[in-house]
Amino acid sequence: MVNKKNKVKNKTKVTAKKATTTKKLKRARNTKGHFKADNPATPNVNEAYEQKLKEPLDFSKNKSKFTTTNIAIVAIVVIIIASVVIKVAS
Repeated sequence: MVNKKNKVKNKTKVTAKKATTTKKLKRARNTKGHFKADNPATPNVNEAYEQKLKEPLDFSKNKSKFTTTNIAIVAIVVIIIASVVIKVAS
């Protein structure tokens, strides 16, 4: 005798999910950690949710191309060129 539970094997529904393009906003909190309410006096600003600000551009990453290894290599090349010039001149 076969159990009814064993007859049904791996029958799962495959459904297509719609891609959601809505961004989840983070609720703003006060100093106590409670949710802030929206101020009705400012209709074009929603204080109940945090404002996402653009991050400031960080130019410090591309500021200097000279790293310690690059400087060491340049110093070695200068020393080699200087020693070759001294040998040729004498």
